[in-house]
Amino acid sequence: MSKESHFELPEANEKLPFKFILESLKEQGYTSILPKDLANNRKWGRPLPAKPVIITIDDGNISATNAE
Repeated sequence: MSKESHFELPEANEKLPFKFILESLKEQGYTSILPKDLANNRKWGRPLPAKPVIITIDDGNISATNAE
């Protein structure tokens, strides 16, 4: 059974700068990976860092999920 880890951010009433979030991830020992790294891990068992994270950006526009 794998041990889950959780990324912690301080509570804030305003939006946090992206740079602050990235620095917090680094300070907490997370390492960014690419989607292909995760795919290679699942398919071939290739190792991942101890605390991998994939960072994605969503514009919030519903069109991204519609194939129109």
